[in-house]
Amino acid sequence: MKLVAENTLNKETGLHYVLTNQEKVVALHTHDFYEIFAVIEGELIHCVNGIEIKMTCGDAVVVRPHDFHTIKKSDKHKFINIAFSVSCFESLVSYAGYSADKILSPALPPTVHIGEKEIHSLTSAFFEAETATDKPDYAASVIRLAVARLTLLFFTRESLPDKKDWFLRLLDKLNHKDNFSLGQKSISLLSDYSYEHICREFRKRLNTTPTDYINSIRINYVSNMLINTELPIIDIAFDAGFGNLGYFYTLFNKKHSMPPKKFRQKYSKVSQVFPENT
Repeated sequence: MKLVAENTLNKETGLHYVLTNQEKVVALHTHDFYEIFAVIEGELIHCVNGIEIKMTCGDAVVVRPHDFHTIKKSDKHKFINIAFSVSCFESLVSYAGYSADKILSPALPPTVHIGEKEIHSLTSAFFEAETATDKPDYAASVIRLAVARLTLLFFTRESLPDKKDWFLRLLDKLNHKDNFSLGQKSISLLSDYSYEHICREFRKRLNTTPTDYINSIRINYVSNMLINTELPIIDIAFDAGFGNLGYFYTLFNKKHSMPPKKFRQKYSKVSQVFPENT
């Protein structure tokens, strides 16, 4: 499922914001705008790009247009969700002088712990905007300032998880293409632990195998490249580390329920019609 800005964001302000416990689960989806949500009470499981990430009070994530995500239903959380346009994000990053690559390059969307002070500031901004019903322009300005403040935190703070944990540090390294493209052999190179011990940790913590985890990152990388580039499908697959194209097509179909070509035609931001042999 794909949500589009035209039907989601306010046409005058280019924003959509809500405080919710999301009693109704939204199906796995992507969208053509950015979204930041911050947990202000309890905890939740954010399912994104095939990985489940536990978020607790004070954690915030910036979901990018190419991410596929949903939130598992829980009766014990509340979060503030702010959706905003691609042009808003690009203008903000350009004005601040940062490179968008820090947000766009990782396989998983950046998640940071913003803390109690920032949660209070965000909550105050939300309620200030909500009560300014007779001043929509002012309300929008309040939310835009909150978006700017939050977005800059993703550039200035270390992404979760805690870098002190060797396993989580390993996952962070695997998000980089130079590593996930190498496949299973990169696992032992990136950690001092034995491959058998690492496999046990993957099963214990993520209920998956190192191979399946890496393939999930690879498929997400391919999906992003299909959406945002004109490169041939075969080239993208090889670049991600898939040496067996039959295996690649099987995994891609399993995740997206459609072949790469159809996925590109459905979600691509590039208007070019691609040749049959790509």
